[in-house]
Amino acid sequence: MSTYAKYLEKFIKRHEADLNREKENKNYITDPHSYISFLELQLEKSSKAVLLTDALAEKIDIMQAQIVGMNEKITNTNKLFQLFESSKDAQVLF
Repeated sequence: MSTYAKYLEKFIKRHEADLNREKENKNYITDPHSYISFLELQLEKSSKAVLLTDALAEKIDIMQAQIVGMNEKITNTNKLFQLFESSKDAQVLF
C-alpha cells in the first residue's frame, strides 16, 4: 500500500470520527439524559486518569528513593576500593 493510500485511509477514518462526534453532540443538545450520561462518562474517565497518574507518581517516588540508595552504595563501594588500593600500595612499599 502506498504512502498516499495510507494517508487517505487515515484521513477518512478521522473524518468519519469527526462526523460521529458531531452527531453525538447534536443528541446531547436535544436530550438532557444522554448529555448527563456523557458527562458522567467523562468524569469517570478523568477520575481513572487521575488515579493512574497518582499511582505512577508514587512508583516514580519509590524508584527515585531506590536510585538514591543505589548511588550511595556505589559511592561507598568506590571509596572502599580506593581504600583497598591505597592499603595495597602501602603494603608494597614496606
